[in-house]
Amino acid sequence: MDIKTFRNIFNNRFIIKTIVDQMKKLRSAQLFAPSSSSRPRYYRYSEFNDIGALLSTKESTNLLRYKFARGDTSKLTFDPKYRFYFVLFQVEDISLQHQIIYFLGDAFYLNAFCYMRSINMHHSVFIRLLDYYRVNNIELEDDMMEKEYHAKLPIVMSIECYQSLLGPNKSMSHIFQIPDSFFLVANQDLINLVKLSDPDQAAILFQTCNFQVVLDKYFRTPYIGKWGYLSQVVETAARVFNDYPDYYIDEPMELSKRRLVYGNLLESESLEKIDMLVLLDMCVLYSLVVDTSNGFMDAIYSLDDIKLIRLVLGHPTITRFQEPLTQYGSHATGFETFKQMFSIPTLKDHLWQCAANTLEKVQYMHREMGYQFDGYSLSTVCKWKNRDVFYYVLDNIRIADKSPGFLDPYQDDIYQELQGPFIDLIEHLVKLGYLTIVPFIHCYPFLQSKLLRSLCCPANLDLNIASTIVFCHVTTLFYTISETSKHGMIDTLQDIFDAFWQVFITYSIAARECLTLLVGNASKTHHLMVRLLGIVDDGNPMELLKMVAEGDGGGVETTLYLLNKQLVGKETIQETDMVEILNKFVGKGHLEEFIQTMTFLHQKKYNKLLHQLVNKINIGNAFYDSDNPFIEYYMRLHYLYKDSGHRRRSFINVFKFKSLRQMIKMLVGNSQFIFVQHLIDKYDQRANITAILETSPHRDSYIFLEYSKLIKLIH
Repeated sequence: MDIKTFRNIFNNRFIIKTIVDQMKKLRSAQLFAPSSSSRPRYYRYSEFNDIGALLSTKESTNLLRYKFARGDTSKLTFDPKYRFYFVLFQVEDISLQHQIIYFLGDAFYLNAFCYMRSINMHHSVFIRLLDYYRVNNIELEDDMMEKEYHAKLPIVMSIECYQSLLGPNKSMSHIFQIPDSFFLVANQDLINLVKLSDPDQAAILFQTCNFQVVLDKYFRTPYIGKWGYLSQVVETAARVFNDYPDYYIDEPMELSKRRLVYGNLLESESLEKIDMLVLLDMCVLYSLVVDTSNGFMDAIYSLDDIKLIRLVLGHPTITRFQEPLTQYGSHATGFETFKQMFSIPTLKDHLWQCAANTLEKVQYMHREMGYQFDGYSLSTVCKWKNRDVFYYVLDNIRIADKSPGFLDPYQDDIYQELQGPFIDLIEHLVKLGYLTIVPFIHCYPFLQSKLLRSLCCPANLDLNIASTIVFCHVTTLFYTISETSKHGMIDTLQDIFDAFWQVFITYSIAARECLTLLVGNASKTHHLMVRLLGIVDDGNPMELLKMVAEGDGGGVETTLYLLNKQLVGKETIQETDMVEILNKFVGKGHLEEFIQTMTFLHQKKYNKLLHQLVNKINIGNAFYDSDNPFIEYYMRLHYLYKDSGHRRRSFINVFKFKSLRQMIKMLVGNSQFIFVQHLIDKYDQRANITAILETSPHRDSYIFLEYSKLIKLIH
């Protein structure tokens, strides 16, 4: 072998190894984080080839594009359920949406109609769905549709969708009743089309009360001013009301003239600004009682136009509202507009509290307007979470006013605004002596700040003071323990326990409650749980084991502790208690805890209890979620006869299993199609899952069988 050939082979081996390493990393990565650390997935291939999972992140979406580009699509699959359709229809690349639909073929359309009223989608995709069902003579029924409350965003169909429903796909228009959001997109041609197509529906749609609902929604939505629908709403409203004389009192609204008047007053051609005022006029002209909300004023100030602000604040629709509505959102203005707002009487006395959110604005009020800073001023600017503003105000408070503890009256407000990533600012105030920490101030023991916790809760904290803190602020304490446990803030938990340990020893009820709060993250809080178990009443260890079983994961170590340290030597264990614990393990997916408990019962020869447990544990609870590892565990035991040691110790005998038919029905009913197909591929020879589905009278089973056939066609 010459040196050139050797180099080529070596380089190719290096490239191949690199690719293999990257593939291993990708396969080990979790595209969807599991709901619990105690629920390992046993079918990772589905994550790597599940289109819905691949569309969940930008990086994995690029991988999907790469698969299509290479033609590496032989294993791609999908679950036809809400999550898949929602993720797909939110993909910004419409061409990729159509590519996926084309690739999946008929399988895509099996369940897509269920979500056409509950998920926003591009008009080309919506029309493609309508055309498919019409061409293939698939009759849609209203009860097939998913309930609208599942919608993550307000559903707004485009003009093209309405044109299709009123035109070539009119046969399906009864399924898609025209919603209030019609007014957000309709033009004159579409309004005329609705009138010609269905006069009765048009009359109902254009009633004043219906349009009042639309305006009310528009005022209340937090997206006002961000969607670009304002001018469309105004134009549609003018057309509708002018076509129905009963709606107006004196004369029709001439939109063009009104826009011209406001354009001249604003000295602007921006319809976004002009139509804000026109919309307010409509509320007066058509006697629409609309409760304006903070979102509307926020949109006004964000347009950053002093003339618009003056006109809006002087409009009859706004003047009837009291403060602080007129001030809400005023911080969104720019610096130049902010300076001019001092000339507006309703605003000038509130600008410090509501609008001085930047260093430039604060410096202007201090230097040009002569505003003097004090403790209240500092507590106010804390809400902007702006370090430059905070330090500027602090530095410019008069020396005479900076007495020790002068910020103590505002302690709670400062804490509420600066807790979290700005906690160092509170530490700064404490070090300067401007803020005094005393042991009975309730807020500081629970912060992720070693300094503040140590000042508030010294190691030798008096039992009476500690008890006062716990029982006066017990809700705050328990909430903080729960949150810090959930987020893995173990150092904070450790400090809290050190400070209040004497209280927990004295009042076991508080210790028991803390133990309950820690079980949700038992894998990280095990040492604290064991510490608490030493002082909690040992008389009923089964209750403690129930709490661990109820947790959301990671309780293996604590389970072993309870079994080995507290149950050993117990002559009898109540059957009802153990049944409850094991059922909770199954429902929560805590497989390792279940195995450890059953192994313990065998090793310690609780033969009577084991006999009592036969057919008492409902394995059906596991089949609600395909992520539950008990499904695979049971199927392996029952149909592949693996885990022979567990079978020999009769673990399988404890499971109460009504019928595999019911279990498969549950999975199919939840559209867990990928997982059901996985079970068929692995266990069908012994379990006859396909035969179960073929003889099932339920529509979900029929859809799955069709899905299975169609998926095989594209692979």
